[in-house]
Amino acid sequence: MGFDEGTVQRIRDELFNFDIMFEEKKMFGGMAFLYEGKMAFGVIGDQFVVRLHPDQQETALETYDYASPMDFTGRPMKGFLYLSSADMDEDADVHKWLQKSFEYVKSLPPKKLKVKKLKKKNA
Repeated sequence: MGFDEGTVQRIRDELFNFDIMFEEKKMFGGMAFLYEGKMAFGVIGDQFVVRLHPDQQETALETYDYASPMDFTGRPMKGFLYLSSADMDEDADVHKWLQKSFEYVKSLPPKKLKVKKLKKKNA
């Protein structure tokens, strides 16, 4: 699927206002921005992907006509929305959604580290 580099750059530009480190990682066929190992937002195709508390998802879908469920697998992902980048004209709109996503992700418990077992070398 890929991602639109211009839309990714819009996120990068807004992140300068956050003064927080985010990790960029290719995920879901797009680009994701992670905070402490948890996906906060990203881009798939030319659409923004934002993460909200699942209880806020339905309200956002009813309120914003440019929001739709993230359903690239054919089944909507709870708490994730697509936002049409064509309808996000103002930087303030982008900032608002990134802030909402960040506030939610920041409230989540720390991600458990995965421990890999080392293989023994044959002598």
